Amino acid sequence: SIQQNLYWAGFAKSFSQNIDCVKFHKKLLYVPREGNCNFSNAEFNTNLFFTKHFRINENINKLENTDAIAVIGDSVTMGWGVNNSETFSAIIEKKFNKKVFNFGVAGYGTHRQIIRFIESPYYKKINKVILQYHFNDLQENRSFDDNKFYSYNEFDSLTKKVKLTNFEKAFFALRKFKTSFRMFYRDFKDLFIIKKNPDFSLHLKKVLKTLEKYNYLDGKEILFFYVNSHN
Repeated sequence: SIQQNLYWAGFAKSFSQNIDCVKFHKKLLYVPREGNCNFSNAEFNTNLFFTKHFRINENINKLENTDAIAVIGDSVTMGWGVNNSETFSAIIEKKFNKKVFNFGVAGYGTHRQIIRFIESPYYKKINKVILQYHFNDLQENRSFDDNKFYSYNEFDSLTKKVKLTNFEKAFFALRKFKTSFRMFYRDFKDLFIIKKNPDFSLHLKKVLKTLEKYNYLDGKEILFFYVNSHN
């Protein structure tokens, strides 16, 4: 937990902060930039290639688009920390010899995930959809405004790199060192508690509300699954 806390609070750079990989979009705030980009963090160094609408799988280039599958989701679908041929959509494509389009974008909740898909020319042609969900999609699903248009200033604030002074770095380290004791105590206490499965009802309710409100995926076959990380 101490390692995770340090990683996510200070050493992990989100996909949206990589200006070489994203560009401004007034409806979605940001979208992947077309072409190849390098996305690296403390534990990986990957190359990602995007078309205007999806991430390339780099497995089978000559598959027909008929009976294709669309995969929509967040960073898990996009492929956080893996190269183009290692995403789960690329593995599905190779295993079943069917064209799979990876519309996943890191940081998107269910609304933006689906909007990216329906704004593509493949939306009406594809009838099979895999919708991946993660617990951290809930925050956006609670508050997303479908009528909102973003400004470039909001995008610029998201991608702007903040340089810390030596004093600020030292203060950050001391503050995280202090919280590490509390996290150690929590983890030790959890060893003696029987853990229950997480309650998924609120998450599912928000996803279903999104699908029902806009009828985005009516008439399509949907495989919905969620990934719960951190044990």
